[in-house]
Amino acid sequence: MPEKSSFATDLPALRISTIVRPKTLNNLSDFDNMRSNANLGVKELRLPSANRAGPQSGRGGLMENWFEMYRTIVMPAHCDHYGHMNVRHYAAFFDDAGWQMLARAGVSLTDLRGRGLGSVVATLTIDFHHEIKAGQLALIMGAFTRVGKKSFAYDLKLYEVDSMTHCATQKTVEVCFDLAKRASVPLPDDIRDKLAGCSTDESHAGL
Repeated sequence: MPEKSSFATDLPALRISTIVRPKTLNNLSDFDNMRSNANLGVKELRLPSANRAGPQSGRGGLMENWFEMYRTIVMPAHCDHYGHMNVRHYAAFFDDAGWQMLARAGVSLTDLRGRGLGSVVATLTIDFHHEIKAGQLALIMGAFTRVGKKSFAYDLKLYEVDSMTHCATQKTVEVCFDLAKRASVPLPDDIRDKLAGCSTDESHAGL
């Protein structure tokens, strides 16, 4: 039963994911801790419980503004004739993760729509670093990298969970969008402040 054997190798990671919930694994410091403990075969991780949304002091510095955005598993249907996940599904996984970015900064999509606003993608690029295959678990981490007058940028990084291999990176720029005028508009000051407050851009670190 090769297929069951393949999925059985993911069971330790599945146990970890039941303990390390999205609201507790929030930054790359936690992420490195998880990788170290996973390599030692530890099944339970002691991670900070704070749901960070802003510049953090201490060991991680601005790197602590990387948040867990999305978890999934690569299914056989995601893979092509080369035996690894096809590029179209990287885009879909990143898109699912991208919808969570504003919420991570404390910006409610309901509130945004209530103001007659939305955010739309202006540009994105995906770089592929390493293949990922059926039966492997995927984790996407995200961070805001720049906040402008009308737009904001963020990076998303996809990892294979068991080895923490960095498989792909998406760089995205989104624009604040007036739903009635169908045109770009400046970010409201309070929203811009929230985004700047958790950006990895050092020029925003004091905001």
